[in-house]
Amino acid sequence: IVQGDVVALPFADACFDAAISSHVLHLVEHWERALAEALRVVSPSGVFIRAWSDHEETDLSREVSVRWREILDAHGHRPRPGVSEDEPVTRWMRARGMTDRLLCAAAWTRERSPRETLEGIRQRHYPFSCDVPDDEFPLLIAELEAWAQNRGLDRADVRRRAASLRRRTAGSTAWSCFRGQPA
Repeated sequence: IVQGDVVALPFADACFDAAISSHVLHLVEHWERALAEALRVVSPSGVFIRAWSDHEETDLSREVSVRWREILDAHGHRPRPGVSEDEPVTRWMRARGMTDRLLCAAAWTRERSPRETLEGIRQRHYPFSCDVPDDEFPLLIAELEAWAQNRGLDRADVRRRAASLRRRTAGSTAWSCFRGQPA
């Protein structure tokens, strides 16, 4: 096992046949440098494999998460240091001459209420809550709770109350396999 920095890997150029990045780029501030390093250590005939999760746009629980990120942004907190969407990474890779193939590694559905998402944020289960200073967190979570209350999403009985407030969350873990010589 070798410990290193993802933006300055301690390996020679083209020394691996593959590199894998799985659910990490949202934690890396300079994700472009991390990708460049991954491509540097992969041989010309090798592959770079990236995994991420995708969620249904219409999920009301996602709406709570999006609103939380908007609140953090409005108060000067960067919700995540890196990139959490697929599109910017794919665009970055293709701009460097890489070709890609998308594979769905797993797909699922689960029921989750907006209230459960709100509770997860309150308990700081998500990476985009961890860096909010302790003295500011209660004020920001109160703003989110007021928003949720106004929309009727905070009620403990929301699970039983209305099917329209509870959606099946469809998601998937996808793998992008990139090949080619970076330009």
